[in-house]
Amino acid sequence: MESTSSPDADFIGLATRTPTRSTLGIQAGEDVAEEFEKQEIINTLLEEKVSTHKKEEILAHSRMLLQAQAEEM
Repeated sequence: MESTSSPDADFIGLATRTPTRSTLGIQAGEDVAEEFEKQEIINTLLEEKVSTHKKEEILAHSRMLLQAQAEEM
């Protein structure tokens, strides 16, 4: 590897390599962010599904208790 302080240093090669690395780093960061967002959406949907299922269980149990009370009267 050439020293950049030498007068024969290849700054053109350095300039063409740097944006590619930078672009790849940005793309990798965007991919990670997109995957994180997808996982957050999945987690939210799963929580809502559990929440809805739990609400249905509570309603069914409440109906059963009300029916039992009505039969006792």
